[in-house]
Amino acid sequence: MSFHTNPINGSSFGLKIDFGKQKLSTIINELESHPQQLIDWLCDGEGLLYLPACNEISDNPALLIRMSYLFGSEVEDYTHTLTTKNLVHKKERRILVLSNQAPSNRGAPPQPDPPLTEDGELPVQFPHRRGWHTDQSFRRPPPDISLFYAVTASPNGQGQTLYANGYAAYEALDSGLRKAIEDRDGIHALPWT
Repeated sequence: MSFHTNPINGSSFGLKIDFGKQKLSTIINELESHPQQLIDWLCDGEGLLYLPACNEISDNPALLIRMSYLFGSEVEDYTHTLTTKNLVHKKERRILVLSNQAPSNRGAPPQPDPPLTEDGELPVQFPHRRGWHTDQSFRRPPPDISLFYAVTASPNGQGQTLYANGYAAYEALDSGLRKAIEDRDGIHALPWT
């Protein structure tokens, strides 16, 4: 394949996929001929891939669905769930729209307090950073993969979507805490239930 991968600048995990100047539809055609490639990259990136310049999705949202099927045969239809209609994409009901703009009108979460660490970085640890979660983990079966497409990027310094390597977070726990949670079960439920 004619694509290149590089580590994501400033990140301890993840891969950036460089497609060059090819159109996304052409890229997806090629990936559909080599379906294991995207999964291999995802494993190499420890669960995070960054694919820049996918703007073609705005005009053709079905491309995002085709990309979803590269990861598996089950892609959620949000009209068959408890999802409110204002969060379902108007043209493609297998896309969930999360936005602070109409029609979603989801408010932005509160900024961390303090908003930056002493070295000018975004806080990532409790109690300054709250809300770490896995999207839709309460579903049965829970999703294996989440694909995010930013139609309008947040202004620099205002975006609050961060990604974490859960395996690395677990490995970073001291042995006493790992032992304390060893036999525990997690409950995955909607926040308001």
